[in-house]
Amino acid sequence: MKSFIIKKGTALALTATILAGTLVLPTNGNANAVYKKTLTQQAVDKAANTENIPGVIVAVKNGDANWSYASGEANIERNHKVDADSAFRIGSTTKTFVATVALQLAGEKKLSLDDTVEKWMPGLLKGNGYDGNKVTIRQLLNHTSGIPDFLTPELKNKLLENPSENYTPEQLIAHALELEPVTGWAYSSTNTVIVGLIIQKVTGETYAEQIKKRIIEPLVLKDTFLPGSSMEIPKKNARGYLNTGDKLVDITVLNPSFANAGGDMISTGEDLTTFFRALLGGKLLTPEIQNRRK
Repeated sequence: MKSFIIKKGTALALTATILAGTLVLPTNGNANAVYKKTLTQQAVDKAANTENIPGVIVAVKNGDANWSYASGEANIERNHKVDADSAFRIGSTTKTFVATVALQLAGEKKLSLDDTVEKWMPGLLKGNGYDGNKVTIRQLLNHTSGIPDFLTPELKNKLLENPSENYTPEQLIAHALELEPVTGWAYSSTNTVIVGLIIQKVTGETYAEQIKKRIIEPLVLKDTFLPGSSMEIPKKNARGYLNTGDKLVDITVLNPSFANAGGDMISTGEDLTTFFRALLGGKLLTPEIQNRRK
C-alpha cells in the first residue's frame, strides 16, 4: 500500500463524502433555484477545503432538478480532482442496504425483528458473556446488542500488512466475541455482519444476492456493486485513505471481505441519492414497516 506525508489535514476513510438526499428547491422561480444551487456548491467547496475532508460529492434529485457537483481531490498523491460520477467504496453506508433487506423480510413476515439470533443462527453467540437467546434482530439493527465492533486496531494493522487477506463473516464475529460486551448504544459493524448471515439463513441467498435482487436491479443502480472478496474497483474512482497519524495510507485496493456486510459496497453519488430517495419515499418497505421507522 502506498503512503505519503499528510499535506492537507487528515483524511477520512473515504475520499468522497456523499450528501445523499433531496434538496428542497423553491417554487417561486428559476432564479431562486439557481441561487440555492450556488449556495450548495459554495458549501461543498468550503467543506473540501477543510481538514479531514479531501473531497466532497453532492447529488441532488428533486423533481426536474437533478444535478451533481464535486470539489476537492479524488487522489491526493496525484492531485487528481474528484468528479461527481466517481465510484468509491461507500463503507458503512452498506449497512443501510443490508438493514433495508432485513426490514423487507420483516414486512413479508419471513422474520420478526424480535426474533433472537439463536433462532436463526444457533450457537453463533455464546460464551464470554454473550448469549444468542438474549440478542434480537431489532437490537442488531439499532446497535444495542452489546456486541462490540470487530474492527479493532489489531485488525486494522493486519489489514495494512496484508490487504489481500480474505476474511469470513464467522472470523469477524469471533474476533468481536473475544472482546468484553459493551453496554447501551454502541456502533458496531459486527451487528450488520450477523444480520447478513441471518438474511442468508432466511432466504437461502447471500445478503449480496438479496441486495442485488431487491434494491440494485429494481432501482437500476448501474454503478453499485457488492465486490465480495474482489479487490477491483472501477477505473474512475475516488481513493480511500486511512490516517495512521503522520501518514495517509491509500487503502483503495484491498480485499473488502474485512468489512463484509458492514461496509463492502462500491457506489456513486447519483446511485446513492436514488437509493435514499426510494427508501425515504416509502418505495422499498411496506407501509407498516415504513411507519415504524419514523
